[in-house]
Amino acid sequence: MKHILITICTLLITFPAIAHEVETTYDRVMKSGKIRCAYALRPPMLTKNLTDGKFSGIGYDITEEVAKRLSLDVEWVEEVGFGTIIESIKTGRVDMGCGVYWQNAARARFIQFSKPFYYEIASVYKRADDPRAFSSYEELNRPEHAFSSIDGGTLTLITQRHFPKAKEKTLPELSPLSETIEDMLAKKADFVVQPTLTAKDFLEKRPGTIVQVIENQPIAYYPVVLFLPAEDIQFKTMIDAALTEIEYDGTLSKIIEKHGLENDVLKLQKPQKTGVKI
Repeated sequence: MKHILITICTLLITFPAIAHEVETTYDRVMKSGKIRCAYALRPPMLTKNLTDGKFSGIGYDITEEVAKRLSLDVEWVEEVGFGTIIESIKTGRVDMGCGVYWQNAARARFIQFSKPFYYEIASVYKRADDPRAFSSYEELNRPEHAFSSIDGGTLTLITQRHFPKAKEKTLPELSPLSETIEDMLAKKADFVVQPTLTAKDFLEKRPGTIVQVIENQPIAYYPVVLFLPAEDIQFKTMIDAALTEIEYDGTLSKIIEKHGLENDVLKLQKPQKTGVKI
């Protein structure tokens, strides 16, 4: 009996020590001084130059500014798809999903999100030479219509949620978003759901090719965030603090304006005056 009591006491002492030794993402980042990033390219929001390997875009600038405020470096170590990035974070291969991502409920089952840094708009597009006119999105939700989308992304979820009766042509998850538009132009699909920023970028390169199905009527609004490991509250607190700082001191607005997006994204609301003299 005495031997059993000694064993139980030993286990009670040992278990907290073992639990304490588990390294969190916060511990690892603070020890190394680096944030190891997975990323999904999404021109023009996050672009990689194939010649010199350098990144650019608003997603790059915001991520780097967050790390700078925390006296950390960023390592862009793993290019992934919008679906597989979840596994990269869950397994600890990387510390964070960096760049530009949309928050959704399906992803929240497995990871955390940073606070949003702005909101993006998604709309439905068709070929500019498609003569059909539609007065509501319900008219698109028919078996004779087809949508092009990419596996694993929020745009696919939007398509499935709003147009369950329509056919869906899905592309591999590492495909660029613009590939769904190319599919539509090749008449492999009738419509695509796209961020208005992606559509705008496409139209700058291919003017007059696509139009909104219903002008000035978005299908959805989504917060843009960074992807963080689940349950690591201290790491999230640190990232959110840096995002709040660059928002409140005006740096975020300058980054948005640098990329010419001040009229294309929905900014967060600033704190309102309440009679306090400033």
